[in-house]
Amino acid sequence: MTIFNFISLFGGLAIEGKLGKIVDDYIRTHYKRSLTLSEIANHFGYNKNYLCQEFKRQTGKGVFQHLYDIRLDIAKKLLSMSDYTVECIAE
Repeated sequence: MTIFNFISLFGGLAIEGKLGKIVDDYIRTHYKRSLTLSEIANHFGYNKNYLCQEFKRQTGKGVFQHLYDIRLDIAKKLLSMSDYTVECIAE
């Protein structure tokens, strides 16, 4: 199983609004990159302050907390369910 196949097994977050869902999808697609709030906001044509407030309202989490949670959850699952080394997963 490749890391990319494994990621598809990762569950989603309960999100009430459209903006939260599309930002969640974007973060899940690009979580391996070094994302900035400006990049995410510009991608969707929103002001970064608005994006932060609305995402938090819809998800209960900040954008970067959500990004960190995704990265940690995927790393934990890879460590427990695969033969990948910590070094390989950390990359």
